[in-house]
Amino acid sequence: MKSKTNITKSLKDLKTAVKKNKANIIKSNQLSRASREFLIKSHWLKEIIKGWYMVLNPTENYQNSTLWYASFWDFFRLYLEDRLEKDYCLSAKSSLDLHLNQTTIPKQLIVITTRGGSGKCLNLLFNSSVLIYNDPKAIPKEKTEIKNIQTMSLAYALCKTAPIFFEKKSIDAEIALRSIKHSFEFTKIILDYDMKIPASRIVGAYKYHLKNNKMAEAITNELELYGMIVKPKNPFKSSAIIKSVKQTSIYADRVIGFWQLHRETVIKNFPKPSIRNKIKLLNKIDDLYTFDAYNSLSIEGYQVTIELIKQAQLNKVPLEKNALAAKGYSKAFLEAKKSIAKMITTKKPGSVFEKDLQKWYINLFAPQIKANLLSERHLLGYRSTQVYIRNSRHVPPP
Repeated sequence: MKSKTNITKSLKDLKTAVKKNKANIIKSNQLSRASREFLIKSHWLKEIIKGWYMVLNPTENYQNSTLWYASFWDFFRLYLEDRLEKDYCLSAKSSLDLHLNQTTIPKQLIVITTRGGSGKCLNLLFNSSVLIYNDPKAIPKEKTEIKNIQTMSLAYALCKTAPIFFEKKSIDAEIALRSIKHSFEFTKIILDYDMKIPASRIVGAYKYHLKNNKMAEAITNELELYGMIVKPKNPFKSSAIIKSVKQTSIYADRVIGFWQLHRETVIKNFPKPSIRNKIKLLNKIDDLYTFDAYNSLSIEGYQVTIELIKQAQLNKVPLEKNALAAKGYSKAFLEAKKSIAKMITTKKPGSVFEKDLQKWYINLFAPQIKANLLSERHLLGYRSTQVYIRNSRHVPPP
């Protein structure tokens, strides 16, 4: 009886700590020693570094990296605030990662501080690390918070980043420059910190690379008013990748950029249609159903079998989450197949996809709605929670 009481108390204390931190990350002193030892032994906790733990689901693979990547920025929010309060700032490179909503978890975070920086690399879980070094002069006054983490402003980070960033990370550099809306975001920083050389790169990037003469002239004219004359120098080695004038979002820019960068290779290697007959093509899709359903549902974390998938096609499944997911996949598959049949005979297949996508989504989750495992509001729009991919540093857009 006492053992059961201890388990209940340990889990209750863990829940309290998670709620307070608003993350699956806790500090050791938030739990009693007895609770901490029990939770570690029963695989509820995994040590990140001494004194800090990540909360796990004991039924998950203990070596699965997904939860760490999902908790990466939460850990640094809590760890840096606990250790340095607000007396720190991410480096230019790390600041840009956050400003640009990078979809890849960085292998190393670089932190500048006014105190307590050892300059040594601290290794973390799953080939991640952090380097904290002391350099008070490198921390700007114009810090900004992203995800409650202290970063350089976007304009300052672009001025401070190494020139090679514009060569090696050209898409990111274009996105960052396109994200700056007003010339004074640069000129205030350039004048305050006497950044004449970075100014020549910034003006050159707008003038020669992005062909944005309006921004280039505005920065040049504002600097000239205060006696700073800059000679534009293009930091890019290739032509602009993102051709659109207006930025709709960072994510849209990144998709467009990668497509422009790789489209010729993709088109060159894209296989020619092997089946042109409509009936044969739809039959081929039917043949792939079991394989596709099993792998897709497994990737999503559902526990399914080939037999369960076949039963779902016949609507013979119990009212249980995994079975209902398989049933939903079957219903969505049938809707997708109808759409494909229409796409084959139209000159604008994209319009069919745009019109029918919501139907696929509704059918995918309809069985779980009917069984009251989800509410109907979950079918409004699309997913409202972040998606992660098991054992991948890539995090899909929110």
